[in-house]
Amino acid sequence: MQIDWSVLVQAEEISIDQMSTIISGLGKVTKLASKWIDLPNHSVAEALRLVTACLNVSLVEAKNYTATYYGKFVVDESDVCILVKADKGKDGRISVAIKSNSQALSDGLLEELEYMCGEDSV
Repeated sequence: MQIDWSVLVQAEEISIDQMSTIISGLGKVTKLASKWIDLPNHSVAEALRLVTACLNVSLVEAKNYTATYYGKFVVDESDVCILVKADKGKDGRISVAIKSNSQALSDGLLEELEYMCGEDSV
């Protein structure tokens, strides 16, 4: 039985200044998973809501086709930071970058989101 990584993430509200400090901090959230995800069955707005719902993170800020999200990995209280950008040139596509202290966690969360946004999610 496989357990999704997202059940081990807890949403936590922080400010954009706190998020910037976490991202720029040395050695903590260095494991990156990133990818362009096509949205065959969802609008960009729906996909942004899916990030919060599926990955158990809180929206930190959304503006200019970009949204940032934050959560805590409950196993060790480490940071999970997510950056989502809408493709301005193409409807139905987002760029997702997930940073944490674990490559397996970052990769797993990205896979979960890709599955939820993909063709099989409807």
